[in-house]
Amino acid sequence: MRRRSHHRGRAAADPAALGGPARHTPPALALAHPLFAAGLIGLALTCTLPALIASVAVKSLGNLLVMGRIYALVTDLAPPGASGRYLAVFGTSWGVAGTLAPVLGTQLLAHAGTTALWSAMAAFCALLAAPHLRVTPEAPRPPQPPAPEEYGSTEPAAAPGPRR
Repeated sequence: MRRRSHHRGRAAADPAALGGPARHTPPALALAHPLFAAGLIGLALTCTLPALIASVAVKSLGNLLVMGRIYALVTDLAPPGASGRYLAVFGTSWGVAGTLAPVLGTQLLAHAGTTALWSAMAAFCALLAAPHLRVTPEAPRPPQPPAPEEYGSTEPAAAPGPRR
């Protein structure tokens, strides 16, 4: 009997399932931010439950594309032996953001309202899309097998000469 995996639907989240940890990272991150922004705009403009559910689904897809690749990207950017430090700094930045977001978000919400809050967040996500294409390094391509003409001549090999 085959065991059922709890990792269903992980292809979008697991970069290894798509050909390697960082192979598609820059385009995926550039796509993730507009998806995230579209979901946030949906939250800013809709009032019905189906529209809110659709907005959250689009935003979640963007989040899935980011979170499935960002840790692999941080590890790939680190020099050999320093991935732990790079991940620690990256994790600390999330901690700072997690601390500041409620304080700044509630101030924006109180002074400008929900539409401004979600629209500002969507604008920020849209601004992040372009830099990912420019600054995120492409993963090195795997080595390709040599072309047939690189193997040598199609003529049969000459017999080795006599031993001395």
